[in-house]
Amino acid sequence: METTRVGPRGAGSETGARQAGAKAPPRRAEAGTRPRRAGWAALAAGLSAVVRSGGAGSGQASPLDRAALRRAVAGLPPGDVTGALVRVAGADGHWWGTAGTGDVATGERVRADGVFRTGGIGALFTAALVLRLVGEGLLSLEAPVRAYLPDLLPGGPEGYDAVTVGMLLDHTSGFPGPRPPITEDGPPAGRTTERGSRFRTQEEAVRAVLRGGRAFEPGRYQRENDVDTWVAGLVVERATGRPLGEEIRTRVTRPLGLHRTHQPADGTALVGRTRRDPAIRAEGGPVSTAADLDRFLDALLGGRLLGPAQQRLLFELPGRDVTTLPGAGGTAAPEAPPHRFSRGGLMRVALPDDGLSDDGRSDDGRSGGGTVVWGRVGAGPGYVNGLVATRDRTRRLACSLTWAAPPGRSGERHVHDLIRAAFTAAPPDGR
Repeated sequence: METTRVGPRGAGSETGARQAGAKAPPRRAEAGTRPRRAGWAALAAGLSAVVRSGGAGSGQASPLDRAALRRAVAGLPPGDVTGALVRVAGADGHWWGTAGTGDVATGERVRADGVFRTGGIGALFTAALVLRLVGEGLLSLEAPVRAYLPDLLPGGPEGYDAVTVGMLLDHTSGFPGPRPPITEDGPPAGRTTERGSRFRTQEEAVRAVLRGGRAFEPGRYQRENDVDTWVAGLVVERATGRPLGEEIRTRVTRPLGLHRTHQPADGTALVGRTRRDPAIRAEGGPVSTAADLDRFLDALLGGRLLGPAQQRLLFELPGRDVTTLPGAGGTAAPEAPPHRFSRGGLMRVALPDDGLSDDGRSDDGRSGGGTVVWGRVGAGPGYVNGLVATRDRTRRLACSLTWAAPPGRSGERHVHDLIRAAFTAAPPDGR
């Protein structure tokens, strides 16, 4: 890693401190930064945070902990993570920092306004779109998936007659996981079957997965599974008659003014070493920026995308009789804090200081003295990302790590480390 840049606003705008309520300085061109060689620890020591003093009305996460953020960045393994972009926004304060290399082929540094593949967190766009279509009467969460895709899902006693559209969002469908397990970084040019043949369409990929039989009875357990999002995207395309990317653009990104967020064309290269897989559209997610993702999550949690009935589902968890299992496909990080998925497709993460069991009762952000955040953590070829916020949106985190580890190694634990650093309390004498 060669350079570090920090600033208060998150998209490479102003630099320097800005307290809440103070007038922002005039925008100026960003000054050049002389490259310097450093390890993660030295790099992290240079990071500084721009925070607002904790005060009445935050009610959610504790004030930003500069030392914790530095430690989290210092702990990123340089052999696996070649670059990092971290953006914190919200009423509690703003902070952003970049470190390392964004393109391992050219050596270009990480840009605060750089684009990256959203990967697993792109499932939030698909979930939000499904809920918008429900509000418009074009989809029903209670309808069987086979009502939309009768030629794709097998029926019968051991089939998927009981799987509803809603089960795709809260991951209770019972679909088997991707085969072979999908790792964060590959393969770079298409998913493969056991025989090594590339899937030409998403339908073909889903059929190959479903040949493995049900993982569990639909509705009995909850398990994060990319296949749920793949099928949800196909349901959208069947119900609307239009490609998923067009629907996301028309109903989500364009209304929110997310001008740098788009669904890349099949085979599009990014960061010099990964290509768009034409078979995986819904979970692969759009290309975006940290600023656009922050605006999207702020709008989603703030009720600017969905009607009241669908908005409630974002924070409503399945019943306590539904047991959460480790994620399918071998991508779940064993060090991740307890988490569940809501009926609206949000991941609810109970941070370690929560002090309560993760049973859905402490969803107001600061129950039991700890912090609960909502959003998504996920990965895709070349990246591992996180997008989470407190329920009242006073603290929001968007982060992306350029991931260069060998196949099969999970990088999500590093994102969870950044989440802890951004939302947990600082010791009173450690500020």
